[in-house]
Amino acid sequence: MAAFNKIPFAIREADRKIVSIEDVPRGLACACRCPSCDARLQARKGDVNEHHFAHHDSSAELCEFALETSIRLMLLETLGQIQSISTPDFLWGKA
Repeated sequence: MAAFNKIPFAIREADRKIVSIEDVPRGLACACRCPSCDARLQARKGDVNEHHFAHHDSSAELCEFALETSIRLMLLETLGQIQSISTPDFLWGKA
């Protein structure tokens, strides 16, 4: 399996919330969907490789944006929970 197919976040079927691989049981018991193509995912939580979601069927070859989409959705959800963001002062022009 190519590295770009190792999906870190998925959509839980029960409530359509974005979840991390660490928040669900292994295998199809995770009851999750791909955030990009909505195909069934399985949670791969073995002892050797990095834990990740993977497409359950052959749709993985058709879904090349699962990694990017899952990260984008998690970022959007996280940013929606932030009350404020502090940034350093920005000065523009001649000193």
